[in-house]
Amino acid sequence: MLPLHILLSQIKAMKKLMKNIAVRFFIVSALVLCGKANRAQSLTVNGSDWIVSKNPVTITEAGLDYTGSYESTTDQIKLTISFPDLSFNASANVNAQLIQDPLWHNSLSVKIKRTGGGTITPGACVFCSISGGTSYVTINTVSNVKIFSLTGGLAAHTYHNIPIQINITGVSVAIPVANYKAKIVFTLMD
Repeated sequence: MLPLHILLSQIKAMKKLMKNIAVRFFIVSALVLCGKANRAQSLTVNGSDWIVSKNPVTITEAGLDYTGSYESTTDQIKLTISFPDLSFNASANVNAQLIQDPLWHNSLSVKIKRTGGGTITPGACVFCSISGGTSYVTINTVSNVKIFSLTGGLAAHTYHNIPIQINITGVSVAIPVANYKAKIVFTLMD
């Protein structure tokens, strides 16, 4: 066991180092339009950057680490999806992909989930449905990952403000000090 004065100097040095650590995670939203020319469904992404900044004061003793997992607000991102045609069989999948900054650390993992259904206009929509995506889905840089699905009704309609929550795991004092940034790109596939 180390003498108390050496242990205290190590803790003091660690606190000084920790004051320089601020893990940041930015989410930048995108606007994506896709679909067939006669059924041009659209996806609009709203929200703001999410910055995960861990207060270094919580690391007070040698050997301690960060919580490692952080969640945004339940509506960090809001999606609006329009079905402007009258097609009963209209459907779409909402997909997401992670675009990492070159400094991104491979220990960090990003997940997202749908936390609600938003609202539908105009009013009641016969045969409209939204399904899936209520549990966290890990998104990656390799391919689009399906988050949830929508089906159209008997008339043109729009799903407004579908809330999306973000989760990041793998945050640790073992990751080098840096600002880590990434973008989530949403696509609508029919």
